[in-house]
Order: sequence, then structure tokens, then C-alpha cells
Amino acid sequence: MLSIFLSEDSILRKKSKRVARIDDSVRTLAKSMIDTMYNANGIGLSAVQIGILKQIIIVDHHSNPIVMINPLITKMSKEQIEMEEGCLSCPNIVKKITRPENIEVKYRDLKGKPHFEFYDGLTARIIQHEILHLYGELIV
Repeated sequence: MLSIFLSEDSILRKKSKRVARIDDSVRTLAKSMIDTMYNANGIGLSAVQIGILKQIIIVDHHSNPIVMINPLITKMSKEQIEMEEGCLSCPNIVKKITRPENIEVKYRDLKGKPHFEFYDGLTARIIQHEILHLYGELIV
């Protein structure tokens, strides 16, 4: 398992870089991130949370992990929902956060295939939370 960096670590405030090439090292990293996320009882994880400044996030979508490389939200609904959120990098902290209910996301999968997908509910919330990590933002 990989170590999850905590909120005090300055790397979590840094901006992640786009992944230029999806190769076996990226696929191996993604597999380790999935294992780490589930081992920590998480539902989302960004590469920066394990100390790697690459635009890779893992999202638990109904117990089926999705790997998103270079994710970008292209559309957000006007409808907003407030929910409590936690974070693996901020243990024991839960905050009410308002986010768009629905989003469209552009990303690449582990084979390099481009996706434009629509997400709503909890999955949309997880994606938004993890993408913000890629820009150095935390819920605290």
C-alpha cells in the first residue's frame, strides 16, 4: 500500500501536471492507487494524495473503480446540493460543502481512450472533490 499524505504536507497544495503518456508505469500507479483507496476505506483518491503530482484520480462508482487521467469538468449543472464530505488526507474532518449536482467530465482511461461522460449524485461529488486536489485545494 502507498502512504496517504495528510493535510499538513505542503505537496497537497501544489498543482499537478498533465500526464503526457499513458504507459505501464501509469497503469501500475493506478492499480496501487485503487488498492490504497480501498485499504483506507475511501471512495476517491488523487495522485497528489500519495505524493505524485500527476493528474490522475480514482473514483469509486458503485464499487467499480474508474481511473481518470487528465480529468476536466466541461459542464456543471446549475442545481447545487449540500452534503457532508470527508477526505483521506484530512482524517476526522467532515464539512458541509455545496457542489453542482451533475457534471460532464472529459478524461482518458488507462488505454488512452478519450471519454466525455455525464455523472450525477455521489459520483459527481467525488469527481469534483478529487479534481480540486489536482489544483492544490483541500476541504479544510
